[in-house]
Order: sequence, then C-alpha cells, then structure tokens
Amino acid sequence: MRSKDIYTFLSNEDDYYSFKYSGYNNGGSIIAYYVPRDEINSVLYKHAELKHSGVYLLMNVDEKHSINEETNVYVGQAKNITKRTYEHNIDKEAWWNLAILFIKNNDTSFTQDEILYLERYMYQLINKKGVVTLYSDHQPSGTSKISLRDQENFKNDFADLDTLLRILGLPIFHIKKAKVEKKQNDYSSDDLLDISKTLFYMNGRGSDARAIVQNDFKVLKGSKLSPKDFSGSFTAANLKNYQSLVDAGIIKNDVFQTDYIFNTPSTAAKMIYKSSANGNTLWRDKSGKTLKAYLNK
Repeated sequence: MRSKDIYTFLSNEDDYYSFKYSGYNNGGSIIAYYVPRDEINSVLYKHAELKHSGVYLLMNVDEKHSINEETNVYVGQAKNITKRTYEHNIDKEAWWNLAILFIKNNDTSFTQDEILYLERYMYQLINKKGVVTLYSDHQPSGTSKISLRDQENFKNDFADLDTLLRILGLPIFHIKKAKVEKKQNDYSSDDLLDISKTLFYMNGRGSDARAIVQNDFKVLKGSKLSPKDFSGSFTAANLKNYQSLVDAGIIKNDVFQTDYIFNTPSTAAKMIYKSSANGNTLWRDKSGKTLKAYLNK
C-alpha cells in the first residue's frame, strides 16, 4: 500500500476519532502516530518501534477533534516514546485527550541533540505565536549550538513533522488568532444597546459570577470562583495569573473584591472555573442565551 511519491494516511477504523498512522514515504524522515487517549495502551503495546527516541505533543482537542484558542499543548521528547507516554497516561494528567508521537521513518533513532533541539524549537514557536496555550511553562533545555549539517537535517525533520500535523488536521504552527470580541464600532446600535445592558452569569463547578460587556469584559465585584480544586487543565500560567490577583487583593477567599477587566471572556471563565473553559459559551444571560449568540449577531 506504500507509494514512493505521496503521503500515506492509513487508519485501522472508519471512525475518524480512532488510532491513525500517518507517514511520509518520499524520502521523508518522520513517522507520526495520531493516538486518541483511549487507544494509547493498545497502540503502544502493538508498535514496538515506539520504544525508539522521538518527540511528542499532548493536547486537548475539541469535540470536532480540532485545535483552537482553547487548546492546551504539551511539548515533550524522550529516549523511549512508549515509556514516556505511559508516564503521562495517569489520572493526575486527565486534561489531554490526544497524543501525536513522532519517530524516525527508518530503523534508526533520533540522537539526543536532535530531540532536544526539536522539542525546544516547537515550544518556542508555539509560545511565540501565542494562539494555543502551552500546558507547561517549563522551558526545554535543548541547545541551539549544532553543526551546519545537523541544522539542515533538523530543518528537514521539522518540515516533515509540520506537514504531517497539517495532514492530520492539526496545523499547530499555522493557526491564527481569531477575534474573540468585536470592537465597539463593529456593532450596530441595536447590538450595542442589547449587549451593554445585559448581565451575563456563570455558575458551573459551584461558581457564582456576573459580568458585563461594554468596551471591555468586566467581571463584577462579589463574583465567586469555583470552590473546587484547580483542575488538571488549569495551566501553570493560569495559576500564576490567579496568584497575582490574590496578591493584589482583587480576589480574596475566592471572591472578587472589586470589578476586574479581563482581555477575553474565556480568560475570565478559566479563572472562575479554575479549569479550561470557553467563555463564549459558558457566559449566559438570565434566559440562558450565550454570549456567543450575542456576538454572532
């Protein structure tokens, strides 16, 4: 079934959300394994080649198996992909639902310098674009001091890796930031009147919060955060932001002591939920109409 001139895209199931194997056969250097979390144990057991060294991505794709601004991504590398993936497949790391595992497209393994370099490069590229969220703010330690020949090999490896991600419908390095909120002058006068006089509520995970949308997104004094512990999807960066609000006295005993402006509805929702959250669908008026429905007008 292998062609010398095209990408292969093979699946052992008709269902899209199942284990997939994707490889580039025209002299390409990388094989990618697309593995939903519930397939992890089966795939790792059946594919001994995954005991080789490589790099990997863990992420929480949405219900359409796509990435967006709510996606969290973990970038990693390992001398033994199988062993490292098993270590991530634990209850404490329940936030992710998809793994993409990359190894060499031959019997050889990546060198340690190669996987460290790839990990560092992918981390920095995602961090620079700032669209999807890096699950960990740990800075990879890979060095940029490699030979010119190794740099050329690295460029080829990354190009194949990037292409395979796009084939799999996960263009992590190309996704662009979408507008979450419209500017005031983008609304009609009826829209402005409608949304500026509306109170929006959030009460999931035991929270009890209120907000208004005018020129910005403002969470109102007295809004209560979830009393639950921070979820596994609440990133280190989110925790840092939470702590800064506590240190500034804006949040005390999980209650907003003053009105506070967030840059997006989702940023506010994550803080209140203590979890990953889509603010456009979680913020609702008293009738249950979502903020997204207002913005889509």
